[in-house]
Amino acid sequence: MTKLPGLLCVAALLLSDPLAHAQETPHPFETPASLLPAVGFWVRVYSEWDTSHVVIHDSAQVDVLYRVLDLTEFNPDDGDSTLVRQAKLAARITAVAQARTDLEVALEALDQKRPESAKGLTGAQREAFVAWQSHAEDPDRFGHAAQRVRSQRGISDKYSAGYRQSGRFLGAIQKALKEAGHPEGLVALAFTESLMNLHARSVSGALGPWQFLSGTGREYMAINTVVDERKDPLLATLSAARYLHNSKKRLGSWGAAITAYNYGTNGMSRAVEQLGTSNIETILAGYKTGRFGFAAKNYYAEFLASLHVLSHAELYFKGVKPVAPWQFDLVTLPRSTKAAELWALRVDRDDLAELNPALTSGASAGLVALPRGLTLRIPAGQGKAVLAHLSKDLAEDDAVAIARTVTLKKGQTLLAIARKYNVSLGELCAVNGLSPTDPVNAGQALKVPAARTGFTSLPEAVDGRVVSVTFARPEPLRAHAASLASQRPAPEAVLVAFGDDKPATPGRKSKDLVLASALPTQELEPVVLGQVPQSGPPVMLRVPHRGGARIVAGPATELEETFADDSVDIVSGDVSLPGIDMTTSGDALQDGTPVQPLPVVMPASYAGPQS
Repeated sequence: MTKLPGLLCVAALLLSDPLAHAQETPHPFETPASLLPAVGFWVRVYSEWDTSHVVIHDSAQVDVLYRVLDLTEFNPDDGDSTLVRQAKLAARITAVAQARTDLEVALEALDQKRPESAKGLTGAQREAFVAWQSHAEDPDRFGHAAQRVRSQRGISDKYSAGYRQSGRFLGAIQKALKEAGHPEGLVALAFTESLMNLHARSVSGALGPWQFLSGTGREYMAINTVVDERKDPLLATLSAARYLHNSKKRLGSWGAAITAYNYGTNGMSRAVEQLGTSNIETILAGYKTGRFGFAAKNYYAEFLASLHVLSHAELYFKGVKPVAPWQFDLVTLPRSTKAAELWALRVDRDDLAELNPALTSGASAGLVALPRGLTLRIPAGQGKAVLAHLSKDLAEDDAVAIARTVTLKKGQTLLAIARKYNVSLGELCAVNGLSPTDPVNAGQALKVPAARTGFTSLPEAVDGRVVSVTFARPEPLRAHAASLASQRPAPEAVLVAFGDDKPATPGRKSKDLVLASALPTQELEPVVLGQVPQSGPPVMLRVPHRGGARIVAGPATELEETFADDSVDIVSGDVSLPGIDMTTSGDALQDGTPVQPLPVVMPASYAGPQS
């Protein structure tokens, strides 16, 4: 664990969220209080820890953190040989495995010792004890936890990069979701699935930003030798919207429908039927089956965390601006063509592939013909020239498009060629002036017609006319995140420490503030500054600032000096800190473990709120 520098560890909380009124209707995604610790953990995975860091934690209560490993030294460098890269990867794997083993052994030892305090404990045993000290009521906690030590790699750098690149089409996705009758916040699901990577492929073969498997994908869109629409940001979104509509209609709640996106609609349907409810909190707590494991149980919390991070992206990823939206011309092909013919018209090869991610590798490389009627996105300003060229020598019927010419090998037949290239025997014979019974010989050249392929017309496309399109700019999702906290009981206050040694001021902001800003506090009784004792444990101050107020903590003497020129109220009472990973150590705070309630000093002379 890393000890934060300085005695004055600043904690901050926006007591009223100025964004809460940005939308009259709150988002429909249920947010059970029991999920908030897990949501907080996944927020940190997405926004705080990068891929050089691995977190060792409990798999059942994911917010119970033991250790954060900094594995930067094992990152590959550009000049590394393959052997060096392999050695670094092996060393990284070994470091993570050793850390997990250390904690497992420590937890087993603690289960035998059953200590009542951390006194005398060192190393991994102390880490494990402190991590579980807020669960002291469970005497078997260490023994159970020894079987649940898990490692999680951070992805803040990948999330930041995905957020930046998504500017090309994020606005179009939000618009498509809205027009489909869904909340725009559902776009966070695509980040949960793929970090909005159009070419993301899972080990199970799921593809594209919404990670459709091929079987499910074919139910909603075209997948063939020319296009795989799972990779198109707009077409895949329209398919995901239909899938989610059907899933929510069947399951009854967003929590169940979103979890089903990972676990499967049939599986969640069994859970709903077995428990007699679509309440996601009840399902997560009560549905017991071997297949309903870590990934499924955490999926909805990951979605809520992704929604939260996107809603505060300008704070979590300071200085990261989404790239400009795509601008392009839409051209509906009047005849079959190949990509090489478009390159010859000075259509940039890379631009064509980027704007049309649904094209297969063969189609993008010019190996597979693009059929008549397919709509392509062409770099802005070039659409009219492309359409004019393709229409110039257009045959009246354009009945058959030739995909390739093949040379027969010994033993090959017309029927074998037709089956290999997915065309009918009649079509193959017609374009070559043959009948099905005519003999063919090795070395004979045959024209092969393009296979009949399906494709989905892009929504903006108009047959026979070039359409200029600019995808919409992304819209802020702040309203969705602001209402995230409106559905949970409010704690009295929440501490969030800065992770640096810069002096604390009421104007300071940090990404550590952002999660806290979604967790409102109740109004606390104020005490005037003059009644604060000049020594003793830390006290809490409510410091006014633009858009609300924030809570700070520290020794009273230092706080009085720091905020002497500000209008500051002292708040009193026991402060509960759920879901925030800190522990007190003297006047300082340490990052990485849950905090016990922090006593806040109230002067003996205090007789209640001042009128």
